[in-house]
Amino acid sequence: MRVTVKSFESEEKKQDRCPYCVGDDDFHPMKVLSNGRSICEKCGHIVFPDDGAFRCPCLRCIEINFSPRIRRITNRELAQSC
Repeated sequence: MRVTVKSFESEEKKQDRCPYCVGDDDFHPMKVLSNGRSICEKCGHIVFPDDGAFRCPCLRCIEINFSPRIRRITNRELAQSC
């Protein structure tokens, strides 16, 4: 019997994956563009790894950003950090 162990280093080197699109028991890989942006070709989710201020304009991210429940949780976390 052969046992394989995944290391954390190999996990970090994997391609970005969309947090919303799942197929074949795994998240779909995102396409990396020349400007460093990663985009999901299925739902349009966008990630700029080096830009913390960037907000993804895809439908699912907008739903999360405007969700009253998520806003309450975020506001609570911000109040606790002050």
